[in-house]
Amino acid sequence: MKPAKFTIAKEIDSNKAMHVDDVANGKECNCICFECSEPLIAANNGQIQQHHFRHINDTNCSGGPETGLHKLAKQIVAENSEILIQSNATFQYNEAEVEYQGFKTIKPDVFISNENEQWCIEPFVKNPLSEENKLTYKRLNLNCLQINLKAVDRSSSKAELKFEVLHNPNNRQIINRTKNEEIKENDDSSNFLLWLFLGIVTLSFFKRKSKRKRRY
Repeated sequence: MKPAKFTIAKEIDSNKAMHVDDVANGKECNCICFECSEPLIAANNGQIQQHHFRHINDTNCSGGPETGLHKLAKQIVAENSEILIQSNATFQYNEAEVEYQGFKTIKPDVFISNENEQWCIEPFVKNPLSEENKLTYKRLNLNCLQINLKAVDRSSSKAELKFEVLHNPNNRQIINRTKNEEIKENDDSSNFLLWLFLGIVTLSFFKRKSKRKRRY
């Protein structure tokens, strides 16, 4: 039986999700499987084969790659300070907490904030937010961003995973925006109306000036 190969495992001491490129080689990786909790070997010292974890003993266990990816995605958000929200709009933050428990009716995967704003970040690999949870975010009027990682290659490098979680504009969906965000959008429309008004005033001025010239 060929042992399963995967790239994310749980470090015993820290209980964190670790990419195979971030741990020591062989049994010194100090990692166990997310699915079966058995000890692993990190094969990350070669130049030919793709780096991967494998179980020390033969097993049918797949290594829980979806669980590992979900947990690592949450850590990536928590360990960084900027995330793409939509298109070219980024949010910079200086506080982050995984599995935030500050709300009674919902527990965001990651809660990030700065002095002025807060966002709830919900990455998923298999199961997106339920309709009930979406309605909860809207009812509480909380900023919420969902990140779809279903299509991410399970053998991706750490750098590739960081891009998917933090910067890929094609895999994110805003579930709710607070009133403050809506006000910012309204400001843009107000600016358009202002420029339109100034254009009308300018056009009227030149028309009056043209009429005066014709009188003389």
